[in-house]
Amino acid sequence: MQDLLRIFNNLLKNAAQSMENRRDKNINIQILQQQEYVEVRVTDNGKGISKEDKEHIFQPYFTTKSKGTGLGLAIVKNLMTEMGGEIFFVSDKGLGTTFVLKFPYSAT
Repeated sequence: MQDLLRIFNNLLKNAAQSMENRRDKNINIQILQQQEYVEVRVTDNGKGISKEDKEHIFQPYFTTKSKGTGLGLAIVKNLMTEMGGEIFFVSDKGLGTTFVLKFPYSAT
């Protein structure tokens, strides 16, 4: 349970920070039940992730922010892997990001 809190706290904090300069802030959370897993999508309408940064986003100590250690998404990725799940994202620069988490039923 504590790992799930860490995962969602990190993703929601990142989503909020990505929208700091927007007037119309929006975070959408979808939960989809699939046959073999539960999928959770966290979508924001923030600044998005650049093409150059996409390949580094889950690497430890990588950050695009002036504050922070760059460990948050690396920890999230590690926790998802330990649970037997997976995480990936879709992002368009300037349009926002969706993080997709897939939790196997054995982990839920």
